Parts: sequence; structure tokens; C-alpha cells
Amino acid sequence: MWWAAADKRRPVVVVQADFLNRSAMAWILVVPLTSRLQHEAFPGNVRLARRDTGLPRACVANVSMVAPLHRAALIERVTRLSPTQLARVAGGLALVLGLDR
Repeated sequence: MWWAAADKRRPVVVVQADFLNRSAMAWILVVPLTSRLQHEAFPGNVRLARRDTGLPRACVANVSMVAPLHRAALIERVTRLSPTQLARVAGGLALVLGLDR
């Protein structure tokens, strides 16, 4: 999980494979986080507790907004989500992308 500066400063979860993150690719795939907890109701979105993210409050991974982000927009690493939380985000992505899991 990182702070990113795109449209505004916001936390994002990097969701592409680690081998791509280590490559020279300039663009990476991220899921933005929102503090608007009502977005948890949308299909696939995942609520993350403060203790899971290190952020000041709970947030929601808005998986339907998965997007490319230029690597230069990553400002600061916040934390590494647990395998359980990453699996929940991956499950949400599979749902909204129509992928079999």
C-alpha cells in the first residue's frame, strides 16, 4: 500500500504481480482507497480496518476503480497488506472483472 499523487494525494493498493513491480515498466495497476465507507456496499469493494492499513481511519478498497498509475506518482510506502487482506482485494477484482477464481 502506498500514498500516491494522481488526481490528489490518496492511498492505493498495488495489485499487479511482484515480478512486474520489479520490472522497468513505468505503469503499474492500483486500486484506490476511499474513506467513504458507504462504498463498501458496492460489489467487490473491500473494507479495510485502521489496524490493517496504518491509516488514520478505516477505508474501502474501491476495486471497480482499478487503474494504471505512473510509477513516479508513488510517493511513500505505507504498509504491506496481509495475505488475507490481499486475497479479499483479489477476490473483489475477480468479481468485477468477471474472472474465475
